[in-house]
Amino acid sequence: MTANHSTVVLTASTSGTSTGRTTLFPSSRLVTVYVTVPESAADDIAGQLVSERLAACVNAVPCDSTYRWEGSVHRDSEVILLVKTTSDAVERLTDRIGELHPYDVPCIEQFEEDQVLPAFADWRADSVD
Repeated sequence: MTANHSTVVLTASTSGTSTGRTTLFPSSRLVTVYVTVPESAADDIAGQLVSERLAACVNAVPCDSTYRWEGSVHRDSEVILLVKTTSDAVERLTDRIGELHPYDVPCIEQFEEDQVLPAFADWRADSVD
């Protein structure tokens, strides 16, 4: 796999402060997908996505969710999965989340990222097929 990487060039002065920045964004933009899942499914879904190289990394954050479902207000403990991927893989990723997710209507939201540490961008691009 040949990944397209973003390139950021920082020019430092003798004082060590940045004096300029040039950013070239890759054709394969970086994306974080926000997903809420029940606690019982979080580890399995995160592991599958990384194992299948649809995600470079998944952060799991416990949360309490309050939502309306079928006319009633519910409150449940859930886990937010912040799934780090690329725009090239995001459609396959969201399809796979839909297959793995136990909810009828899972929360799956996509955030595109324009400003990312270059080393992190390179690592993510190399970690996703």
